[in-house]
Amino acid sequence: MDVYERTLGEVVLSIIVNWLIGLLPAVFIRFVVLRKPMEKTPAIWLTAGIGVVLVFLVTLMAHTAEARPNMAPVFIWILITHWILRSGKKKAEA
Repeated sequence: MDVYERTLGEVVLSIIVNWLIGLLPAVFIRFVVLRKPMEKTPAIWLTAGIGVVLVFLVTLMAHTAEARPNMAPVFIWILITHWILRSGKKKAEA
């Protein structure tokens, strides 16, 4: 089956699965392991680590499919990952 012969349902399902896999580590760490927002510096380091793993996985998948890796979703995942890890953080009162 050629990539252009996909049905709309297959495309929508692949987008949903793609986003779930990309954001699952951040959601799991934030809401299951920590159960509270992270501080700024640890969140940046964890986001960077998750980003490196995601870049590696996307590159590996593209290489096995003999395609050019698309890093745009990874960049968006990294931004949203950082937001998820920091979400709910209350501002310090003066």
